Amino acid sequence: MVLRGRTRVFAGSDAIELRPKERAVVAALAAAHPTPLPSSRLAELIWGDAQPASAVKSIHNHVSRLKRSADGLVDSHPDGYRLGPDVVVDLASGDPTDQLLADLPDTPEVLELRAQLRVAATDADEVALAASADVEPTPELVERLRRAVEDEPFREHRWSLLASAQMRLGRRREALLTLADARRQLAEVGLTPGPDLVDLESTILAADPTPAAGTPRPAPPIHPHRDDPFVGRETELDRLGTVWDETCTLGGPRMVVVRGQAGIGKTRLVDEFCRRAGVDDPDVRVLWGRHRPDTGRALGAITEAVERAVAHDPTLVPADDPLRILLGDHAPEPGLAADLVRTRVGRSLSQLVERLSDRPTIWLFDDLQWASADSVVLLQEAIDGASAPLLIVGTSRPDDGDGAGRWGEVARSIGIVDIALEPLERGDVARLVTERTDLPVDERGAEALHLRTGGLPLYASELARAASATGRLDIDEVPAPIREWLHHRIATLDDDAVAVLRSAAVSGQSVELPVVATVCDLTVDDAATRLDQLAQRGFLDVDTAANVSFSHALTRDIVEESIGPLVRIRLHVATAEALGVSRPDEHARIARHFDAAGDARAHGHASLAGERSLPVGAWSHATECFTIAARHAVAPAETIRANVGLGRALLGAGRADDASAALLGAAALADEHDDVVMHARAALTLVGRAGRGALAHDEAAQFDVLRRALDHIERTASRDDRVLEPLRSDLERELAFLMLLTGPKVERDRLLRSALDRAERLTPPDPNTHARALLGYRYAQLGPNDLPGRLADLDRVAALPAKAVTPEVRITTELYRCDDLVRANRHVEAAEALDRATALLADYPDPYWAWTVETWRGLLHLVAGDLEQADAVSAHAVGLREAFVEAHVCRAVNQVAIALYAGTVVGMIDLLTAAVDASPNIPTFRAVLSLCAAEAGDDRLAARHLRWFVDERVENLPDDPNRFLGLGVLAHTASMLGDVEAAEALFPLLRPYDGQWVSLSCYGGGGASWGPVSHGLGALATTLERDDAAEYLQRAALEAAHAPLARDRVDRNRSRLDAA
Repeated sequence: MVLRGRTRVFAGSDAIELRPKERAVVAALAAAHPTPLPSSRLAELIWGDAQPASAVKSIHNHVSRLKRSADGLVDSHPDGYRLGPDVVVDLASGDPTDQLLADLPDTPEVLELRAQLRVAATDADEVALAASADVEPTPELVERLRRAVEDEPFREHRWSLLASAQMRLGRRREALLTLADARRQLAEVGLTPGPDLVDLESTILAADPTPAAGTPRPAPPIHPHRDDPFVGRETELDRLGTVWDETCTLGGPRMVVVRGQAGIGKTRLVDEFCRRAGVDDPDVRVLWGRHRPDTGRALGAITEAVERAVAHDPTLVPADDPLRILLGDHAPEPGLAADLVRTRVGRSLSQLVERLSDRPTIWLFDDLQWASADSVVLLQEAIDGASAPLLIVGTSRPDDGDGAGRWGEVARSIGIVDIALEPLERGDVARLVTERTDLPVDERGAEALHLRTGGLPLYASELARAASATGRLDIDEVPAPIREWLHHRIATLDDDAVAVLRSAAVSGQSVELPVVATVCDLTVDDAATRLDQLAQRGFLDVDTAANVSFSHALTRDIVEESIGPLVRIRLHVATAEALGVSRPDEHARIARHFDAAGDARAHGHASLAGERSLPVGAWSHATECFTIAARHAVAPAETIRANVGLGRALLGAGRADDASAALLGAAALADEHDDVVMHARAALTLVGRAGRGALAHDEAAQFDVLRRALDHIERTASRDDRVLEPLRSDLERELAFLMLLTGPKVERDRLLRSALDRAERLTPPDPNTHARALLGYRYAQLGPNDLPGRLADLDRVAALPAKAVTPEVRITTELYRCDDLVRANRHVEAAEALDRATALLADYPDPYWAWTVETWRGLLHLVAGDLEQADAVSAHAVGLREAFVEAHVCRAVNQVAIALYAGTVVGMIDLLTAAVDASPNIPTFRAVLSLCAAEAGDDRLAARHLRWFVDERVENLPDDPNRFLGLGVLAHTASMLGDVEAAEALFPLLRPYDGQWVSLSCYGGGGASWGPVSHGLGALATTLERDDAAEYLQRAALEAAHAPLARDRVDRNRSRLDAA
C-alpha cells in the first residue's frame, strides 16, 4: 500500500481499483497500522465533523467490499478493523511532494497523523540508507548520503552513515570534516553530538592516520543551506564588508565578532559574506572551524580550520610540520615534553599565518563562547606581529560568560568589532519564505508568520523547507527537525526546570512569575531563578522591564506538545485558579484555561469577557469568548445568553450568516423557555439597527422575528416594565424602520411615536433607549419643515453624558448630523461632524459605521467638485462591506451622481432601468432615470418616465426618505424637457424645501447630491416663465458658491434665462 498522494494498493504488480471512500478507509487503517480502529474512530478520520448519520453503516459496507475485492487487505478484530498481517505500508514510494493520507480531510487529527508518518517515512529512508551502507561503499553511495544529510541536517544517524562510508573508502580526512560539519550544524540550533557521533569520531581519530592520496577537494559552503534566500541582514553584511575593505587596504589582522542567539543566522551571515568576498576576489582564502563544549579535539576550531585548509590545499602544511600532530597525521616524538610540543605547534601556526600572506584570508571561528583559553592564547601568538591582510570572524552566543576576559588580549592588540544580530523584521521573514517557496504571503499571513517564528531565520527556513516539500505553507505545523532539536534541548534540563518550562508553556506566550510560582508550588524567588535559567538557555526572553515570554511561538508550541493530556489538563486548571487570585479581572484568560481543561467554570468568565468586548467593538475577541461560553453552558438560559452574545459579535465582525444561525437558535430556545428578555435581544440583533442585522437581506424574516418578539412581550406584560419597556421601544422602532419604503406612513409614524413615548416615560431614565428612540424618530420627521426639529433632537442626544450612552449612539449622532447639515447646506459643519465620527470609530471599529463614514466622505468630495476623489472613496467604501447588497446599491447611487456631474450618464441608463424594474417600491429610481435620459439627450425616454409621475400629480412619489431627491431631480427633468404641466405640478411640492440642499442618504450612507433647491425652483420658474426665476437662480449661485460643479449648472441656467 502506497500512502503518498492518492492511496494505491497492489497485489504483486497488479493495482487494485478502489473507490474514493474505500481509499479513505484503508488510508485511515494504514495510519494506525497495526493497531485496530473501531468504526467510530474510522468515521472521525474519514469525515471529520461532517459525519453522515449512516457513517458507521457505510464503513461496514466499504469494508465488506474490500474483503471481497482484495482478500487479506482488511481484517476484522474485536476492537474494530485493521490491515491484514501481510500488508506492507510503503511510505517512501511516490512523489516526495505528494501529501501523505491525501484521501483523508485536513482535520487536526489527520494533520497530526501526517506529521507522525512523515517522521516514520524519514526513519524508513534511514533504514534503507543503512542497508545500502552495509555493502561495499561507492562514490555514488557517498553522494547519495551527502544529499540525504542536506535534506535532513538534524538527523545524526545520516551524518554517521556518511562519515562511516567516507572512512571505508579511505577518505579519513573527509570523514572527520563531515563530523565537524555535523557538529557545526547541530550547534547552530544549540545541540551537541550524541554518543554515537562522538564514538565514531574517536574511532576515526584512533585509526591508521596515513593520509590517503588524492586531489584537493572544493571547499564546501560554511552554511548547509547556502541556497536559502539571504534577507534582512544587508546592514550587517555591509559592516562586515567595510571591515574587510579596511583589512585589505591597511594590512594586518582585524577581528569581528557576530553575536546572537542560536538560530538567529550568525553562520548564514558569515557564509554569505565569505561567498561574496570570494566572488569579488577569487584569490580570497577562507579557513573555518568550530569550537565546541565537549572534550572534542585539541584546540578545537583551530584544528578544524587547519584541517579544512589542508584538505583543500595539501601543500599548505608540509608533511613533517608539527601542525600535522593536531591533524592526527603523526604523533609527537616519544619523550618530548608537552610544553615543547606546544611551543612547536604555536611556532608552526605563526608560520602558517605568514604563508597565508600570499592571499587575503578570512579565518572563521564558530561558537567563540566555547573556545578554550589554550586556543585563544595560541591564536593571539599566531597573529602577533602579522602584517598580511587577515580578518578573523567569530560567531558567539549572547551568554558568553567570560568572553571578554578570554579575548581581552586580542581586543587590546588588534581591536574587536562587535555585530549584534536581532530577529528578522516581519517583511524579511515573509520574503525568506516566499523566495524559498514561491508561495504568496499576504499581510495577515506575514504577521502570523513573524509571530510564529519570533523572527528567527532558522524557524522560518524550516517552515519554508517543509512548504517546498508539500506545496503549501502551514505555519501551525512544526517541522520535524525543529521539533527534534527542541526535544533534545528539553532533555538536557533537570526535572524542576522542565516543570517550570511546561507550566510557562501552558500559561501562554507571555509568562507571569506569580502564576508559575503558584502552579509549580515554588516560592517566587525560586521560580524567578528557574525562569532566569531557562532564559539563559534560550527558551525564554526577559526584557528590561522583567517581562518574561517565550523567545518564539514555535518553542512554546513544541514544549506544550510534550506535555501529556492529563498533566496538561491539571496545569490549565491550576493556571486558571492562579490567575483568579493574581488577575481576577482577566476573565478571558481565565476562561481559556478552564476551557482547555474542559472545566464548566469557563462559562461564567467567558460570558463576562465577551460582554466587556462588545461595547468597544472587539468583535473577534468577543466571538472567541462567547464561543467558549456556549460550549460550557449547562442551563438553557446560559445557552441562550451565550448565543445572543455570539450573534452580536459575529455580526459586528461581518459574518452575518453565522450570526443569524446563532441568533435564530437563541430566539427559538428563548421562546420555548419563556425567556422574553433574551428573545427580544436576539430579535433586535437579527434585525439590527434600521434593518442592518443578521437578516438584512430577508425583509419577510425580519418582520416575522420582530412580531414574534413583540407578541412574546404582550403575553408577559405583567412582568417588570422597567426591563420590558425599553425592549418594546426598540422593537417598535425597528418595525417602523422596516416600513420606511413599503409600509403606510401613518403606521410607521405611530410606531416611532410610541417608541419615543415609552423611552421618555422610563423611570429611572434609560439614556441609551431614549437616545435610540430620538434618533429613530427622525424618520417621522421627513417633511420639508422638519429639519430644525431633527437637528434639535440630535442636540438632545449629544447633550447626554458620553459615558451614559454606547459608542454606537455617539457615532450615529454625528453621522445623522452630517446628513442633516448637508441638507441644510452647511457643508463645513457637516465635515466637522464627519471628523468627530471618524475619531470615535478609532475606538469602536464597527464595519457598518466605517462604511457609512467613507460614503459621506465621498459625497463631500462630490459637493466640493473632486469627482476623481469622490469615485475613489466610494470604491473603497464598498470594499468595506463587500458582502452586503446595500453597499453595492449605495455605490451605484454614488456612480450615477458622479456621472450626472461628469456628463457621462449614457452608461447609467441600463443600470437605472434595471433598478426601476427590480425595485418598483422605490419610485425615486425612476425619477433619476428620467433625469439621466434627459441629460443623455433621450427626451422620449425622459418624458415617458416623467409623465409616470405627472399623470398621478406626483402622488406616487411616497413620503419616504427618498422623496426629497425625487422631487429635486424631477424639477430639473421638467425644465430640460420644457414640460409646463410637470413644472406646475412640481413647483408647489418643491417650494417648501427652499433653502435646503438636495441630497440622499442611502441605507445610512452618503448617496447622492444635486445642489440647492433654489436651483430647481429657478429652473421650474424659467419653464413657467415666472418673474421670480432670475431671483431663484441668483440665490442658487450664492448657495452653490462652495460647490463648483453645482455652480456651473446654475450658471448655465442663468445664461439660458438671459438669452431668453
